[in-house]
Amino acid sequence: MVVYNRNANKGYPHMSEEMVKKQVFKLKGRLYTLTVVHLLNSSPELFAEQIVRAVKSAPRLFNNTPVIIDCSSIGDENVDLAAFCSTLRQHSMLPIGVQGGPPTVAVMAAQEGLPVLYASSSQDKSLLEIDIEDEVIDEATETIRTTLLTTPVRSGQQIASREGDLIITASVSNGAELLADGNIHVYGALRGKALAGIRGDKHARIFCQSLDAQLVAISGIYCLSDSMPKVDKPCQIFLKNDKIQVEEL
Repeated sequence: MVVYNRNANKGYPHMSEEMVKKQVFKLKGRLYTLTVVHLLNSSPELFAEQIVRAVKSAPRLFNNTPVIIDCSSIGDENVDLAAFCSTLRQHSMLPIGVQGGPPTVAVMAAQEGLPVLYASSSQDKSLLEIDIEDEVIDEATETIRTTLLTTPVRSGQQIASREGDLIITASVSNGAELLADGNIHVYGALRGKALAGIRGDKHARIFCQSLDAQLVAISGIYCLSDSMPKVDKPCQIFLKNDKIQVEEL
């Protein structure tokens, strides 16, 4: 027979009074940067077609990425939320919540086991542009646009350069994110995340004065900090045989 004090351990015979009094968890508030899929059309077929293009342009950028489905621009009461969720999951994206839309969306969200969220879109930043039609580029008239930033990139900031290189003449903090269609140049310490060639340019490179990043990626192929050497000298990051390489300059 096991004898225990129910008042002391709430009916668990193997827990001492000291263990019962030990705090097991804390509740905290924390901010995260999440990917939002903002629906502009209620057609699951068009969505499936265009999500293929997005994934193809950055094949690993969305791998196991938690996403919010924003239905605020959809007025169709018959929007098929289950179909959108299914398409996202087929491409290794993980729906974790729904926002906006007609009242039926909340019902369907509950059926999918997803919470309904309420947040402002005023701080949204475009992550990836999708070409609806294939474009023919005239190399003779192509304009390369370079984005230059001369101030440090703080935690929580996202800096993007479309159709060109991104140049940062200062350091990049943990929690910051750099995105570029072309190369990324950091004339300071690179921490945070740096994603170059985000529209599929496997020849893009990342250059920095020192490397202590959370994540680097070229054309959607990424490397996390635990698999990346910490380099205190100028170095470059590039792809070789579809693997991230780090090389001192």
